[in-house]
Amino acid sequence: MKHRKTNDWIQLLILLGIGLLSAFLITKVVSAPGFHAKTIESLDAKRSTIMELTAGASAASVAVAAIPGDATTPIANELAQLNSFFVISLGAVLLEKYLLTVIGYGVFRFMIPAACALAGLGILFRNISLRSIGIKLALAGIAFFLVVPVSVGISNLIENTYQVSSIVNVDVTELEEATQSVITEEEALAEETESAEEKQSFWNALLSGINHLEENVNQAMQNAAAAITEAAENAKKTAEETLNRFVEALAVVIVTTCLIPILTLSFFLWLLQVLSGIQFTRPIFPPSHHGAHKHHDEAAHSME
Repeated sequence: MKHRKTNDWIQLLILLGIGLLSAFLITKVVSAPGFHAKTIESLDAKRSTIMELTAGASAASVAVAAIPGDATTPIANELAQLNSFFVISLGAVLLEKYLLTVIGYGVFRFMIPAACALAGLGILFRNISLRSIGIKLALAGIAFFLVVPVSVGISNLIENTYQVSSIVNVDVTELEEATQSVITEEEALAEETESAEEKQSFWNALLSGINHLEENVNQAMQNAAAAITEAAENAKKTAEETLNRFVEALAVVIVTTCLIPILTLSFFLWLLQVLSGIQFTRPIFPPSHHGAHKHHDEAAHSME
């Protein structure tokens, strides 16, 4: 019995030391700006990439809308709608950046000392539930603290593979060239029509006939119209390719900024559950025997 009390006091002293160390020393370390310097730098780079993609999608939408005709109008609208999703991803990046230091301060300043206090009370009063709450609180706090740095590291691997930001300038330039090509062909059509009419003077028209004049004008218009159609088809194809690439970039951004942090936290909780045997989804306080007997009596009464 005496030996058991000695072990309890040793455990209490260890928990007290961990709580004080966490609250007054580790908190200062994890809250320092330089502690998360690389992670913050990665988040800033990710924010710049998303802002470039937002500007690129807007510029691409304007370029597509400038293409004559209505064939590319739906594509321009789709490109404009992508900006709302990029803004959501940008908000997720900013939230990760702010939570990076806030979570560290909250975990080591409050959660870990509180977990130690609950575990200590569980040792003093021989209460297994309090000890279980303390262990769960400590493990969950560590998982919360690691989720942002780990998710940012995984996101960097994915972004380096896809090179998301490299598509912006190329796509917009191609769209501007395609749009200018259509406009140039339309101007050429007008010039050729006017030139064909000017070349046929009054006397030439009498000699060659009105039909020959009309044939020259129609042929010039048909050639120019075919060139415009071809340029418009090329512009539409370029716009579709641009939309597909921006959609792919948006998918990568959503995965890296929204899904990976959630999956990382879920993985940590699952791993802690496997290693420690603690069920995070199980009720902390089991139902009392009195409540169980009452429920049994109600069930029996309903059967009668």
